[in-house]
Amino acid sequence: MLTLKLVLSKHTVIEWFDERVVLLNAQNGRVFELNPTAALMWDKLQTNPSLAAEFLVKNGYSHDEAVGLIGEFVDHLLDAGLVEK
Repeated sequence: MLTLKLVLSKHTVIEWFDERVVLLNAQNGRVFELNPTAALMWDKLQTNPSLAAEFLVKNGYSHDEAVGLIGEFVDHLLDAGLVEK
């Protein structure tokens, strides 16, 4: 089971455009645009991180690969200052 609690940074603005998501760090100007798959992952990580891993496994990734991809995704968000743990 994957457990992870992410909180938007107080400087982050999020906007949904159809199936895409744009995250903006208003403090440093960094923008992170999520394609439809990443937007779905973002949504699942906000509600139940285990569902994000299950989604990737159902789409052909091993559990270990799924956890690794989620970790990379979260690292990018953390590095951009968009989320906090």
